[in-house]
Parts: sequence; structure tokens; C-alpha cells
Amino acid sequence: MSTTRTTRSRLLALGLAGATALSLSACSKTGPAGPLADAKVTTASSDAVAGAGTTASGRPGTVVDADTAALVPAMAAADPGPAGKAGRKGDARDRLIRALHATWVTMSKQGPVTHQAIRGEVTAVTATSVTVKAKDGYSLTFTANSATMVKQRDLSAPKGQRKPVDSSLSTVSVGARALVVGTGATGPTATRVVSLTGQRPAKTAQPSAPSSPSAPSVSPSTGASSSTS
Repeated sequence: MSTTRTTRSRLLALGLAGATALSLSACSKTGPAGPLADAKVTTASSDAVAGAGTTASGRPGTVVDADTAALVPAMAAADPGPAGKAGRKGDARDRLIRALHATWVTMSKQGPVTHQAIRGEVTAVTATSVTVKAKDGYSLTFTANSATMVKQRDLSAPKGQRKPVDSSLSTVSVGARALVVGTGATGPTATRVVSLTGQRPAKTAQPSAPSSPSAPSVSPSTGASSSTS
């Protein structure tokens, strides 16, 4: 009887240990713990969705498209976690740079705060709300109010003049690419909206260097020299 109880206890302990390790791995497989360590993130490799519930650090070798690079700094800046430790803002950016949408919880003086973020195409927008649909089909609607910060970034502007500028929801149109960050587990309120307009100018091909004339050659029999153009 005692042998049977011991065996069951060991099996139960092993099962609990395995479940704990699995949940920790799902929360944050790499990187230091931080306010985004428990973020539930959906990532994508270019246009291909990697799937829901992947680690916040993203899959190795994921390609980051230009829209993501333009939008994500606002997502990282919206995280209100402690910024005292060096590299914390960089950690947040690295964790979210591949995210299509994410949910994470931070602790404030008033208690836990649920944050939500999504980037994709604007499917509906009014003076008091905005809906964004991610590439994997997930859609989220945020309520907007006077405290919602709206920024717009024109990718067609000359390099060095593409920084986000203050804007309003009236300038955000259906079909635009946007990132929305907000708080609230259900019916979240937008704290920041960043929309992209225009297209990056196409890179012009650099002119090739002119070919140099070949050196004159000397005939071994006559000693006469000749050149080719």
C-alpha cells in the first residue's frame, strides 16, 4: 500500500512540474521577465501567420515588414511598465515587433491593468470608435475619447520627415493601416492610434560606373602595339 501511494505521489509531482514548465515556456520562452513577459501574442512571418499562442519573442527568422517597423515603436512606447532598468523599452519593442495582436497585464497602484494592441487594416471608424482587423482575421474594436492620442505617419514624405505627427480620428479612413493600443479586458479604450498614409518611394537604381578602356597589347612578333576600345 505504501509503495502504491509513493508511486502515485511521484507521478503527481512529475505531472505538476511538467505542466508548470509548459505554462512558463508558453508565457516567455526567451528574454528577461518584464511587464510583457506574460503577453499572449499572435505572430506572423511576412504575410504567413505563425499561429496563436506563440511566445512573445516571435519565431526565429521571422521577416519584419516595413509597416511593422513603422508602427511598432508606438506599441512599445504605450507600455506603462517600470522604465528604470536599462533596455526595458528595447525589450518591449523586441517582444512586440512581430505581433499582429497582443494582450498583457501590468500592475498599477490601483491593481492589475489589462492592455490590448492590434495592428492591421481599419475596417470601421467613427468619432468615438475604431475597429482594426489583423492579417490572421482577428478583429478588435476600441472606444476613443478625448484622452486618446492619435498620430499619423506619412511614408511618402522625404526621409527624415516621416515622424508621426498629431492627428485625429477624422483623418483615419477605412482601409488604412493602423496600430491601436488601449486598456480594458472587454470593450477596451484606445490610448494611442497610429495610422500610416502614403507609400515609401521606390528605390532608384544606382548608375553603374563607366567601364575603363583596356590596356594596349603588344604583338610578340612585330613589337607593334594595338588597343581596343
